[in-house]
Amino acid sequence: MGLYEENARFIFCSILIIIYLLFGAVIFQAIERPTEIERKKEFIEELAQYQEYFCAGKPPDDCAKRLKDFAKFSADAYASGIAWQTKERFDFYGSLFFAGTFLTAGETARIGY
Repeated sequence: MGLYEENARFIFCSILIIIYLLFGAVIFQAIERPTEIERKKEFIEELAQYQEYFCAGKPPDDCAKRLKDFAKFSADAYASGIAWQTKERFDFYGSLFFAGTFLTAGETARIGY
């Protein structure tokens, strides 16, 4: 097999992978984007209701900022796995899963620090 044949095979496989990724992205966006937009709209409406309830009779700018800061703090804690759950993420089995994921994917996961 000559160098030309190897290059052609590599280019062909690269083009197929790019087409596969683009096609997958189009399908994934068509399936997930409408739900994401709807959930964001619901979140904004719910946040406005919380602001109205908790900020009644308080300076609106200060209270709204504090409520948003708390929501961000809570979301960050939840995303890092330290809030709202009783089981630790990195007990032995969680650590074993992380090590296996690292080994097979070759990437590190966000630990939350």
